[in-house]
Amino acid sequence: MSKIVKKFAYLCDYAIEGADKKMSTIGIFDNINSKDFPIKHPQLFLVANFQNVPNGEYKITIKLFNEANDAVLENPLEYIINITSKDSGRDDNDFNIIARFIELEFKSAGEYYFIISINDDYKERVRFNVKKPTL
Repeated sequence: MSKIVKKFAYLCDYAIEGADKKMSTIGIFDNINSKDFPIKHPQLFLVANFQNVPNGEYKITIKLFNEANDAVLENPLEYIINITSKDSGRDDNDFNIIARFIELEFKSAGEYYFIISINDDYKERVRFNVKKPTL
């Protein structure tokens, strides 16, 4: 069995996946600016693509932490996906993650990060900064 590998993972303003499984993203970023705290960010998308995925069922878990390693999300985002291909022996499938977050609250400036796990196995950390803009 091949090892599941990340092709990409980042934050953006908007993302969609077409019927052909192609992902389109708008506004990739790694900084959120605010004059005041706490803030609620109106909307952001966490997107990722993983490759070399064998057929089967997978639990996807997404958690968000601040720089003190405190959980920001009260409940992690969890869902199950089923990967199948026409060739049952195929072990090189890929899949996209598009996770939409609305009104995320950031209590203070600092570094934050999302953790993506597949079947409780850490796969990726997506870091970003929430900061006061400099003049």
